[in-house]
Amino acid sequence: MGNGDTDLRMTVTCKVGEDEYKKHYLGLSDNVSFFAEQLEPNKEDPFHYKILFRPEAIIPDIDLQTSKK
Repeated sequence: MGNGDTDLRMTVTCKVGEDEYKKHYLGLSDNVSFFAEQLEPNKEDPFHYKILFRPEAIIPDIDLQTSKK
């Protein structure tokens, strides 16, 4: 399970080979459910991890406006 899982959203990481993993996403709302499956496995070392920072997730797109005096 993922660290960011909630009651209505869940991630599952599946080991599909010696060093191959797939991640799946499941979710529910009041009128929709979804399941997204990773088709190609990633080759990873289970004893090391990597962190990916996506700037758009850290600093959202902000529109700046100046006021005219």
